[in-house]
Formats: sequence, C-alpha cells, structure tokens
Amino acid sequence: MLRASNGADYKDATATGTDKFRIAQEAFQAQCRAESMRIRVANSLMPTIHSMKLLLSDEAQIAKRRNPELRSVQADKTDAQWKVAALLDELLLSRKREGQRDQRMDTS
Repeated sequence: MLRASNGADYKDATATGTDKFRIAQEAFQAQCRAESMRIRVANSLMPTIHSMKLLLSDEAQIAKRRNPELRSVQADKTDAQWKVAALLDELLLSRKREGQRDQRMDTS
C-alpha cells in the first residue's frame, strides 16, 4: 500500500475525498430541491397575483365611473333641496296670507 505524507494509507485518504464529494453532492441536491420548491411556489402565486391586478384595475375603472355619477346625484340632491325649500316657502306664505285674511274677516 502507498503511504500519504502524514503516514495514513492512501486508501484512507481517498475515502475522505469520496466523503467530501458525497457531502458536496448532497448539499447540491438539497439546494436544487429548495430552488425547485421556490419555483413551484412562485408559479402557484402567479395566478393569484394576476387576479389581484385585475381586481385593482377593475376598482380603478369603477372609481372612474362612480365619480361622475356621484357628482350627478349630488347635483340632483341640491336641486331637490332647493325645490323643497321653495315649496315650503310658498306653503308658509300662503298660510300667512290665509291667516291675515282670516284676521281681516274677523275684524270686519
């Protein structure tokens, strides 16, 4: 048998080299599995991300349509308030006139 410089058998020296190779190979395989898992996770998240983007884009479109509609409804509300105020004024004035007429009739 051949001897290594430290006095160990050559066979023993190559066995540690083989062990190092196996350890490195197992580490590489573990890294490959981890990367493969990351890729699968990313691929499974892609449809979810796509759906979220569509929802956000739909929300923006809804907001664009909602704002003019909201302004229109608020304008209609303001118009209705003015009409109600005018009708109340008219009603109060007519009652006031009736009250004045009734007082004139009573004094006559």
